[in-house]
Amino acid sequence: SFSNYVQHALQALASVIQAPGSRDDENIYAFENAVCALGKMCEFQSSSLDAKVILPSWLANLPLTEDKVEARNVHAQLMRLLETNATALLGASQEHLPRVVSVLADVLPTSGLSAKLRLVEPEVAARMKNFLLQIQSSLPQEKLAAAWSVLSAEKQAALQNALAS
Repeated sequence: SFSNYVQHALQALASVIQAPGSRDDENIYAFENAVCALGKMCEFQSSSLDAKVILPSWLANLPLTEDKVEARNVHAQLMRLLETNATALLGASQEHLPRVVSVLADVLPTSGLSAKLRLVEPEVAARMKNFLLQIQSSLPQEKLAAAWSVLSAEKQAALQNALAS
């Protein structure tokens, strides 16, 4: 089974993601594909890895912006993980919520663009909106304020517009 190879695969992906210059123009597609593969391992091989360590590393490399196909896949995957394993992704005390909100603020406003430009499909964007509305009504105000405070005024406005549309 693949579980025997998970640690080797994680090491290989980490070497691509963390390599000097990994986000340079000539390497960005390999970088984004490695981030996508890391997310798939988190989703489908979770019993063979330490999600508390790997998920925050994966999340730190989002959003993907250059390879639009991979970006849409990974941002849909982000929603699947939030819907099925929010605690592992957000952290026990929601310490990763600001990063999640930041990623959603980057990708949600693109859902209305052409297929060549958008970073998230409209149906996934609708799920993102529902997630944001749900946390607004269920989390303590100080957690929400901390999450929103990491956004620039421009990103806050874009996210508010996306939520209102």
